[in-house]
Amino acid sequence: LRHLRDTLAWRQQLRVDDMTIAHVAAEAKRGYAYILRAIDRSGRPIIFIRYRDFDPSVSGPEDTLRFTVYLLEIALREQARQGAAGRVSMLMDAEGMSLRNFNERVEKLIIDAIQQRYPESIGDMIIVNTPWFFRTLYAIVRPWLQESVKNRIYIYASGVELSRHIDVQQGAASATFDDSGSRSTRWINERMQAENITDGDMERACAAQARVHDAPEARCTADALAAVAVKHGKL
Repeated sequence: LRHLRDTLAWRQQLRVDDMTIAHVAAEAKRGYAYILRAIDRSGRPIIFIRYRDFDPSVSGPEDTLRFTVYLLEIALREQARQGAAGRVSMLMDAEGMSLRNFNERVEKLIIDAIQQRYPESIGDMIIVNTPWFFRTLYAIVRPWLQESVKNRIYIYASGVELSRHIDVQQGAASATFDDSGSRSTRWINERMQAENITDGDMERACAAQARVHDAPEARCTADALAAVAVKHGKL
């Protein structure tokens, strides 16, 4: 019961139920993560992450967490609408990754959130095209992982083994590694349409963070989140 209360308080603090694509606009536009149109071999939706496009010096830990939560929530909701509530798989492409794409604080924050708030919602976590130093990074992360999570992580040096988990003949999966940028843009546009979010909403959300941080690479703030939530009658 205490864990349930803590989770509800956490969701309220993060305004999880009010989130739209506008609230994570800056992170979404960076293109390092989105939801595929494909499913894995167990019928689960797939969140795709490209490590080399993630820059922790630009994406703050809290903004990265908020974006990750948004992706999980959308994938789970879409699955529930289809009457197949269950788990979400994650496909992570480490090709071209460097040490600058790894940040311990960000990784710990995301892992803690997944294990504490979504313990029964994560399916397979598949990491492909790993560089020579990836095992060293995983050795840092591994002590933070619960045994049940460790058992669902698959690390491959290439993408050849991906077919064990995903039917790569699916159109949305076969070209994933070739045109990630265009697929990310298309996914953003689909979310904007589904949530009735305009280009103006997206621009205002990012501009609000720019004013706070006085930086061109702005992130979206709680102020921007609240402004869009008011517009859509959620506050």
